[in-house]
Amino acid sequence: MTTPPPGWYPDPEGSGLARWFDGQAWTAHRQAAPGWQPSLVPARRRSRGSIVMIVAASVIGGIVALGILAAIAVPVFLNQRAKATVAELSTLTCETVAQQAVALSTREATGEQIPLVDLTGTTLVADDRAGLAIPTAGHESLVMSCRGTGTWKDGLTSTVTVDVYLDSHSKRLLDISWE
Repeated sequence: MTTPPPGWYPDPEGSGLARWFDGQAWTAHRQAAPGWQPSLVPARRRSRGSIVMIVAASVIGGIVALGILAAIAVPVFLNQRAKATVAELSTLTCETVAQQAVALSTREATGEQIPLVDLTGTTLVADDRAGLAIPTAGHESLVMSCRGTGTWKDGLTSTVTVDVYLDSHSKRLLDISWE
């Protein structure tokens, strides 16, 4: 049992007066009862239903807050990623494109296909990087075209053009054609 703090309380002897409690025992000091009486009633406990409602409201509030943050953060992230992709493409050279074309041809050649093993003397024949923007869904934008002399695994050579495209997912695509 907890002991109430020192103070004026209703007289436990029922005199209708307030009596001083010193924190350990009732004293002989009495006075007229004030208009208010300190409450010794324990604090109200919340019902199980109100606790469930508070928890549910907190969870829903947290989900809504996360949704708002995601609605703000996702577009910002995608915009930054697109800007980084466009910035990366601005430093792309035909020599790099040639190396990527050879690697792609070697990696993806199947069956009777003869892979490209070298691409030299590449020159820039089309460059759309200055006004490049990420295309809308399902579309591609030409980034640049490079042309050079390609050597195939069977020893033949030909003029090879490599077009670099950008799709709506900020992925670079290579299209290799030859004459």
